[in-house]
Amino acid sequence: MNSSAKKVLEKYKKDGFLFHGSPNEISSSIEPRQAQDVDKSNIFNNANAVFATDDYVMSMAYSLMNLKLLPIFNGLSCSINYNSNKKVIANFPQEWECKINKLVGYIYVLPKESFTETDGVQWKSQLPVEPVHRIRVTLKDYIKAGGSIKWN
Repeated sequence: MNSSAKKVLEKYKKDGFLFHGSPNEISSSIEPRQAQDVDKSNIFNNANAVFATDDYVMSMAYSLMNLKLLPIFNGLSCSINYNSNKKVIANFPQEWECKINKLVGYIYVLPKESFTETDGVQWKSQLPVEPVHRIRVTLKDYIKAGGSIKWN
């Protein structure tokens, strides 16, 4: 991601758009899917929806989580949150470190109309959403944008 792509993302953020990170290149609308949370009692994270965030750095971390290509982790969980300095931090299994550097992800810029804010970080839409822009990203882009990783 070059500086012009970052400017584009900043403009979309300022204009109130949301961001969806995916390891998949999607050519049409993003369909609601059944989310899977390790904690089955966590109803919020187990919804059938399109998930998005108003933080494009956070969406970059999600875009790199290609569970089809990353090794199954041994009971460790992965999470993406904010640290005490309000910076995005991804907690990823150590087993991913050698592979995630080679992965590519995509940030999809989404209109906010069909979304409901749910927890102050994530938004959900029960409807398919048509992206207005797609940007290819790597781990290097995520780090350059201010994100960090804690290897577990």
